[in-house]
Amino acid sequence: MPMDHTDYTEANRRAWNEAQTKKPAGSFARALARLRAGEDLIHDDIVDALATIPLQGRAVAQFCCNNGEELLSLCRRGAAGCVGFDIADNFIDEATALARGLDLDCRFVRTDILGIEGYDERFDVLLVTIGALTWFRDLDPFFGTARRVLKRGGTMLIHETHPVVNMLAVPGEKEYRADDPARLANSYFKAEPWIETDGIFYLAGKTYPSQPLYSWSHPFTAIVGAMVRNGLTITGLTEYDHDIGSIGSGDLDGKGIPLSYLMTAVKA
Repeated sequence: MPMDHTDYTEANRRAWNEAQTKKPAGSFARALARLRAGEDLIHDDIVDALATIPLQGRAVAQFCCNNGEELLSLCRRGAAGCVGFDIADNFIDEATALARGLDLDCRFVRTDILGIEGYDERFDVLLVTIGALTWFRDLDPFFGTARRVLKRGGTMLIHETHPVVNMLAVPGEKEYRADDPARLANSYFKAEPWIETDGIFYLAGKTYPSQPLYSWSHPFTAIVGAMVRNGLTITGLTEYDHDIGSIGSGDLDGKGIPLSYLMTAVKA
């Protein structure tokens, strides 16, 4: 019997809770110290985009906020009424502890993104960063939720891995060739889920036997189509040839291959 959204989401929640326990010792203290020192723990691409998106006094949300360090960086820039949403209990606990340690008025909610309640038309800005879209098989309800929580005229900012990256094999996969890292190994239109049981490397710095993680590739047609169908008007798109995820494609930076993108949209 095929898995439904609740099934694979609950499996991913268990895997992310497990992953948080694999983080190197001292990672929380280091994140807190960097934020206290005034460092922005958000990517430079987002910093550049924020030059045209006013934050002062505006309500900001983040879907799939992880440990909250990106949202806390925006909160410290003057955003108000910040709320982060994530499915992983451990990361919500860590994000809440970071906010408390920084004395910032930023709330974090443990929930399935598609199950968010009580925040209709609450936010001026919605942030979605790397690795969020891949956990949703169907993007229509994801962007429907985005539209629902945004105020009219609100801005959605997406900073994500480029869909082309899913065509490339990465170190550790059998199709990977160190002498030809740009070799195309997967279909751009792959519909079957990725099922991984070797952990979340970027968090742990190593592989480990893990609870199964289920994720999906989405071509730009699926992303843009779901946004348009849900009343989000795309106002900007920039593609980059640099990797933002430390997922093994760093050796392709600057080679003219699209590796990441930043998209903005507004709720009409």
